[in-house]
Amino acid sequence: MKGDSMTSRFEKFSEQARRALSYAQAEAQRFNHSYIGTEHILLGVIRDQEGPAARALADLSADPGKVRSEVEQIVGREERRPAPGEIGLTPRAKRVIELAVDEARRLNHHYVGSQHLLIGLLREGEGVAAGVLKGLGVTLDTVRSRFSELAIDETKTGETPAHTLALRKRAASKVAGLYVIVDPQLTGGRDVLEIARAALRGGATAIQLRDKVHDKGDQLPLARELRKACEEAGASFIVNDHADLAIAANAHGLHVGQHDLPVTEARAILRPHQFIGTSNALTQEALASVASEADYVAVGDIFGTSSKSNTRPAGLEALRSVRAAIKDVPVVAIGGINIGNVDAVLEAGADGVCVISAVCLAQEPETAARALVERIRARKPRG
Repeated sequence: MKGDSMTSRFEKFSEQARRALSYAQAEAQRFNHSYIGTEHILLGVIRDQEGPAARALADLSADPGKVRSEVEQIVGREERRPAPGEIGLTPRAKRVIELAVDEARRLNHHYVGSQHLLIGLLREGEGVAAGVLKGLGVTLDTVRSRFSELAIDETKTGETPAHTLALRKRAASKVAGLYVIVDPQLTGGRDVLEIARAALRGGATAIQLRDKVHDKGDQLPLARELRKACEEAGASFIVNDHADLAIAANAHGLHVGQHDLPVTEARAILRPHQFIGTSNALTQEALASVASEADYVAVGDIFGTSSKSNTRPAGLEALRSVRAAIKDVPVVAIGGINIGNVDAVLEAGADGVCVISAVCLAQEPETAARALVERIRARKPRG
């Protein structure tokens, strides 16, 4: 697009709607498409997971991963990048914008939000986006009904709306897989973002940024890029220790240790949709974490690790004990886990495994991640 942004045309669009349209442009570029179609607008809408449209879709069992997968199967990626220049809206995409404005006017809203864009996609009815949504069982009536319910929820005070709790739980559930910590000191001198992308290509479902060296302001650009990479892969992005950095980067979650900010205090700082995980070496610690409303617990150090100096031994027996005591949130194991011992960890009851060196210091991080993911999937019960 020429000028600052495609969204500069839309003065009455909310910040979330403008962001969704900016994401749509980025999605078109990601697919190497020389146009912005209804499919790109749909992907732009779901990338802002705190927005009303993404929340409504998630509540209707059309989570971002499903939507993206369906779109990718239909449109695919162009082999060649388009020539630089203006990326225009297709006629169908322009019609979606018109219908979104009309929907806002019909409801007497003084703005156009992402919810109006979603309704516009459904009202347009013939584009790729409408086909994907209908294929996932999403109809105009169900979306309008869900928006009405969300509006009722948001009038309540003193409580977190049910849809936000569900969103947080879904994001936290991504740790139940391959959870990779990226640390600039532990990548063998390679780019942190590229290591994370390789892990995601290999099937990692959660990435944590742990940086004990750089100032938080210097970490922020990387944190935002990591979040973007995770969203594109349908994974969750987690910040270690720093609640303020998690907010600034709009991370999906925060991880804290036993001597970091307590869960209760961290919860008061974070946005309602952001989840919290904790490090635990004892069953009592894990139970206390869950009582404080932690969304997942990490148990370790399982096998001993050279990646962190101040860890406490836990072992497989501690992991079994925590697994027996905790059923309501994911339990992940951490500490010296690799392809040679991951089966023992999964047999002890871990929902997911958290690794650093096994992927980040591997000669081929993507291959290493994929091998671990295959072991995890093989151990998970089917159906």
